[in-house]
Amino acid sequence: MSALRICLALAIAVLMHPAAARAAATTSRSAATQTASDDRIVIFKPGVAINWTQRQVELTGKIALRQGALELFACATDRYGGDKTHESIVLLDARPLHVFQALGLIGLQPGRPARWDAKKNAIHPATGQTLELGVEWLDDGRRRRVDASEWMRRIDDPKAPLGPLPWVLAGSAPSQDDGILADEDGTVATLVDFDGSIIGLSVHHPRDYDQMWIEARTEKVPQLDMPVTVLVRAAGLRLEMDRFGRVFLNGRRHDPETITNAVKDYLKASPNGRISVLVAPTTLDVDIRRLKNQLRAAGVPEASVEVHRRPASDFPANDPKAGGAFLRDQLPLQRSLLESAGREHKRLVDQLTSRQSGLERRASELADYVARLRSGLNRLASESDTDSASAGDVSATSPPAQSSSTRPDLPATRP
Repeated sequence: MSALRICLALAIAVLMHPAAARAAATTSRSAATQTASDDRIVIFKPGVAINWTQRQVELTGKIALRQGALELFACATDRYGGDKTHESIVLLDARPLHVFQALGLIGLQPGRPARWDAKKNAIHPATGQTLELGVEWLDDGRRRRVDASEWMRRIDDPKAPLGPLPWVLAGSAPSQDDGILADEDGTVATLVDFDGSIIGLSVHHPRDYDQMWIEARTEKVPQLDMPVTVLVRAAGLRLEMDRFGRVFLNGRRHDPETITNAVKDYLKASPNGRISVLVAPTTLDVDIRRLKNQLRAAGVPEASVEVHRRPASDFPANDPKAGGAFLRDQLPLQRSLLESAGREHKRLVDQLTSRQSGLERRASELADYVARLRSGLNRLASESDTDSASAGDVSATSPPAQSSSTRPDLPATRP
């Protein structure tokens, strides 16, 4: 009898959960197109389901924002009843702690949120296992699924393709009551640096309003309050290629043989896995083709390789900190080299600033000297004109000089 009650309770819970309803709704699709209907989905907590077949966590929610700058992609209601729907596209039904727990259950490894290093006077971006974020929703009765980046675009270059974002499982900082800070802030999937980020970006983006970098792509986001499901799973193998055609894995440069072995090991563990290649803005097409040929030789189907080019941006020459962040984003260099480059950049900027101040001071002194010299010359010229005029007046008023022979006070000369 007790077993029957348990089964009935589980059946009711499954039928009431949106993710389970989605799975049930797909059972009518043909075997060639159905996916979720064959998946083994377990309800973990309210708003959180685990798809064990796809090894992903499915989070139900709704569209909360379609236009404006973003600090988060998905937020949750915090413990105080507030939320961040004024800067987040999706409002989730789940509690942040339950999201974190579910991600751990499918074997994902957390790292750390972005943090400030006072000793090195630098910000360390978020770390953790790389993730993929997708979204599903019903569009006129047809289920659609896209990468989360399709709903966003850069503010400084809205026409450039954004491409998959470097999501990582940051894991949130702990709270003072031995919980996680995300429960207090509702910060589930963030686009700028938050201490409570469960899912963050491996690239530093400050929270300053004047440095907001991403916004909602209004024409791609469904209507407000539209029910959606956010899908979170481990990312496929991610490679990076710099402008010189060098290939990097997990931030380290490797030779072609090492890359090939890593790809084969990945395919052995994940036969249907995907390989994402992130290339620099100025990477040559011939280097990209060379890598594709290498992957094809390693047994990777061409359809499983995705190549995304980073958008180009200008180097912030007048800001040493921003310059260091730019280098960290664009070049896969060792941190020590980045710090050395940052120090050298700061030294050169300080030196140029000092020289500029010195030149401006000398120019001011020279201008003052020229002004005093001009004043002195004008004074001398004025005095010279005055002397000349005085001399002319004296000549005009004096009587003519008389000869000594005609002067009456002298005796006449003798014959």
